[in-house]
Parts: sequence; structure tokens; C-alpha cells
Amino acid sequence: MKEPHWRIYYADGTTFDGPSERPPSRGVEVIVQRHPDIGWHTMCKYDYYVWYDERWQGVDEIGLYDLLEEFGMIRPSVGDKHTVMVDGEWIDLSGMGFYAWLKETGIVLLGRTLTQKKFNDVMRRALDFMGSEKTGWTREERRLDG
Repeated sequence: MKEPHWRIYYADGTTFDGPSERPPSRGVEVIVQRHPDIGWHTMCKYDYYVWYDERWQGVDEIGLYDLLEEFGMIRPSVGDKHTVMVDGEWIDLSGMGFYAWLKETGIVLLGRTLTQKKFNDVMRRALDFMGSEKTGWTREERRLDG
């Protein structure tokens, strides 16, 4: 088996190795990705993860809107509606319609909140996977909590 460029750990205990196919979009806990300086980089505890610049980037809600606008997939809107591109047409979506659209884009993954114990269990699995190939930590990486 070819070594993955990235691996996603989900709240339900599953993993997904990429970039072979489109990963499941819901329940992301930790993403580990190749890093030129430290072997592997961890990303976790974000609301959204967006495929950008050939890697997964963790963003908050405003960051999500900024990137989707930059990609030409969404237009700024007022209120609870979002104007999004669907099959070459701009349409207004709100609530669960917008959520379903996000899941279908393939470039947006949705984070999940867990108890601290469950999160630490997932992070330990990720650290075991990276093993000695992870040679350091970047400033923005989050580590096991208490």
C-alpha cells in the first residue's frame, strides 16, 4: 500500500487516507499531513477544514466564507441566506440546504466536538500513526490536553 499524503481521523473511530478519493465530510477530529520540516503536521479543533493550496487548512466560519468567495463558489449575502454556485447557477440556500451544499462540495470537511477524553484518544491514535517520523511541532499545532 502506498503511504498516504494525509490521514483524517473521525469522531466515530474511522480513518481516511488521502488523496485517493473524496473523504467523508462529517465528524473530523484530527488531520495529519506531510510536512517538509517535521515529517507530519497535525490539525485539529477547527469547525471547518478546506482543501486549499494542496493541503487541508483549518478555518472558522468567517474563514470558510472568505475562501469560498475566493474560489468563486459563494457570494456575500445578508441575513440567513447564502448565495452559492450549483451546476453553473447562483441559488439562495439557508439552514440545512447550505449545510448539505457544504457537504457536497468535496472541499469542505466539518469538525466535531468531543469530550476531552475522546479527543485525547483520537490524538493518541494519530501520534501512534506518525511515530518517529514526526520530529517536531509547529507553533499552531495543538497537542494532547490535560
